[in-house]
Amino acid sequence: MWPGNPGEAVFPESWDATKIIYEVDGVVDSRNAKWYAQTGTGGALAKAGEPATWVSWEVRDGVRIRTVYQPAVGRIVTAFPDNEPIPIIPEEK
Repeated sequence: MWPGNPGEAVFPESWDATKIIYEVDGVVDSRNAKWYAQTGTGGALAKAGEPATWVSWEVRDGVRIRTVYQPAVGRIVTAFPDNEPIPIIPEEK
């Protein structure tokens, strides 16, 4: 949240905690979000049986949010504004 830590991406000053949670939840709940396997091979669990981690970049209210999510346990690992180029990673299967 605003003002954030030096060198870290920060949500707009006008976004309070409720707005941030609403928008991040919107990414997780969206049927249109494109998810990419960050760990694992495309399923809910990684090779060793731990929860796989998925990542999505979605624009909400003009802010591109990178959301890292573990669908097997319903855990949002992190979410933050990210305008860096999206790396080339395989799309969900």
